[in-house]
Amino acid sequence: MRDQERQGGGPRAPSKRSVFIVRPFGTKEGIDFNAVQRDLLEPVLNALGFPHGTTEVLAHAGNIRADMLQQLLLADIVIADISIHNANVYYELGVRHALRDRATILIRCSAAEVPFDLKTDRYLAYDKEKPQAAQDQLRVAIEATIARNGVDSPVFQLVPEAKPHDIAVLAPMPRDFREAAARAAQLQDAAQLLLMAGEVSAKPWRIQALGLLALELFNLKADKAAIVTYKRIRDERPDDPEANLRLATLFDRNGDMASSDAALARVDAQASISLGTRRESLALSGRNRKTEWVASWLRGQSLAERQRAALNSEFLGKSRSAYRTGFLIDPGSYYAGLNALFMVAVNEQLALAQPEMWRDLHEDEGEAESKLKQLTRDRTLLSDAVAFALEGAQARGGAADAWLLVSKANHLLLTGAPVNRVKAAYERVAGALQEKFHRASEARQLTLLQQLGVFPEAVLAGLAALDFPSGVELRATPEPAGLVLLATGHRADAPGRTPPRLPSDAQTQGRLKATLARHITEAKQGVQGSVRGIAALASGTDIVFHEVCAELGLPVDAYLPLPADDFKAESVTDGGLDWMRRFDERRNAASRVYELGLSKDPPSWVNDPNYGVFQRGNLWMLDAAFGARNANVVMLAVWDGEAAQGPGGTADMVAAAKSRGANVRVIDPHQLDG
Repeated sequence: MRDQERQGGGPRAPSKRSVFIVRPFGTKEGIDFNAVQRDLLEPVLNALGFPHGTTEVLAHAGNIRADMLQQLLLADIVIADISIHNANVYYELGVRHALRDRATILIRCSAAEVPFDLKTDRYLAYDKEKPQAAQDQLRVAIEATIARNGVDSPVFQLVPEAKPHDIAVLAPMPRDFREAAARAAQLQDAAQLLLMAGEVSAKPWRIQALGLLALELFNLKADKAAIVTYKRIRDERPDDPEANLRLATLFDRNGDMASSDAALARVDAQASISLGTRRESLALSGRNRKTEWVASWLRGQSLAERQRAALNSEFLGKSRSAYRTGFLIDPGSYYAGLNALFMVAVNEQLALAQPEMWRDLHEDEGEAESKLKQLTRDRTLLSDAVAFALEGAQARGGAADAWLLVSKANHLLLTGAPVNRVKAAYERVAGALQEKFHRASEARQLTLLQQLGVFPEAVLAGLAALDFPSGVELRATPEPAGLVLLATGHRADAPGRTPPRLPSDAQTQGRLKATLARHITEAKQGVQGSVRGIAALASGTDIVFHEVCAELGLPVDAYLPLPADDFKAESVTDGGLDWMRRFDERRNAASRVYELGLSKDPPSWVNDPNYGVFQRGNLWMLDAAFGARNANVVMLAVWDGEAAQGPGGTADMVAAAKSRGANVRVIDPHQLDG
């Protein structure tokens, strides 16, 4: 009966693609190939943000053959210049066509003759005197190649059954990346998982990494971040069954039924999906229709109104049918069968509770009676089949599975078992589900039955056993939007700073507190959902913001880009003993304290010397703010408007927040209240 949730931020730039350029070098046959790279290829690739290399670079690095073969296999895009009959170019092009089935772009000088074997291939022509004139066409060609994602290798076109090499085998995910993801998931740091997803955008192993990160986000119920991450997978693999099934669940969970159905349609459109994938797609379709069915009757004021609306809803039959079909094609999977049993049993009970409505839904009384008998037969058959499937799951080693205990309790309730047996079964469930939100998920399903007056005594017993004697809230309207207040700003001035920017004296600190309190109060106006703060804990703006939130009774989380002791030494200690004391107080009082890494050193998968720990920390906090469920983001930036002195500062943070659409309130430290 439990809706299946397959266990397992703000907008960013599209995923980067690594590019390998295959070309002659120097000037040959009147064509300056170095100029072609300089004036045509590099400007376009740099504008797209795509890292790139050539065999010329590899030649200086050592084993050119091994490195070249790796690049030809792992590069997302290969651009090959076939302007002249160059043996190395054609050898490398042949290797690429043999290893990878897509994303190879051919270019040539417009004055060159194309070899016979490539005359039927598509290629981009450039003028050897003005190669830069073809920049727009090259960019269009690259973007079209990415969007089309079609097979362009003549080898794979000739042998469509052939499979390209598995990149995951030759470019496995680094061990330390896996360990960092596991640590972030254990700490429930969804923002760090989303940050890591952005950091692997040009890695050959990114699809594996994104799949791992998205699954962890899914399990943490960080839905916005999980959707962003699964969409990144789908950008490159539009028909990826796993990504589409997960997205279908996530969209449904967030009330976007159209997007959920569209994701399932992508799965169903594929002829070669597995039986399990087909069964899961049907089950999720059943869940979507069930969600719409609940919405169709939940607003009813009286029990009779809800029963009639539920019985009359077209989604009742559609959900039942999808679940039933999923169970028929894979009878060993009890989930679809149990949900089909739920819908059939509820349908039968509603028909008995509202006989006049049931008759009105059919041609005559005879048909109504016949359909009711059919429901009873279906319930009996499903009950036996689901019992057998549950028995099989237990025999396969699932006896200790908490969700199997849940399903067995559901089965007892739906088949009309004695109330004392149902109560005992749900007491076992309560013992297995230690987390309250897990028990609440199951209590929600019982509350649906309670709202319809179905199996009332057994439902009450189950809710009491789960410690939700009055049921749980079932929302007929969307959850009200909340607010995340993200603070950033200057540190307190070092002694003797000239000119002063944010002095540490009590008067300035008091004025800053008053100004922040005013902005927070204004930002909260009209917000009906939850409000919380996010900031680091550097001396100055950060600590003062934490103090103001505490005075206003707002929960606030501390995000430290370094381990706490290192951060304190780096960003607090030089301010003096008072700031150190306040740091300790606010750190202990924060709702949560998150630490981005175990040291000051950047992780191994980040090899950009311009990407420092504080810039990384800024992006991390932005991911935390924009990843918050159903919340608007307001940034309070205590900033004098001066240009950034380097990445990771206040100016950098403000620019990044604006690029994501945050409402940024800039507070000039020279014009504080009071």
